[in-house]
Amino acid sequence: VGQVAALTVPAGHLIPSDVASPQVHGQLWLASIPVKRMPAGLAAGNHVALLTETQNKLGQPVDFVFMQDVELAHVASNQVDLWLPAKLVPQVEWYADHGGLVLLQMPAGVIQQDLPAVTGP
Repeated sequence: VGQVAALTVPAGHLIPSDVASPQVHGQLWLASIPVKRMPAGLAAGNHVALLTETQNKLGQPVDFVFMQDVELAHVASNQVDLWLPAKLVPQVEWYADHGGLVLLQMPAGVIQQDLPAVTGP
């Protein structure tokens, strides 16, 4: 009850505890993403914003917040497991491979609107 299995479990069989996740994650994918930097002390269950870099029309680097309120499932020294909407996984992977991602810890559910992009020095 209140859990979603990550793989098919035949009717009448026991559900192993390591294949179930809270129902809130039922529509999300678990993605393992390398990161450039993150605050010390991040742990599973914390929420983060994803900061990344791209180039503007003039070819200058621009930092911007790509996503907010992303829950961490696991934290390692330079990699995290994130609960992400399936349609955004390829974009997050692309940013991780092209410029990298920086994690910023934030309170769960507190989304900031209209955050401006910042051009580097």
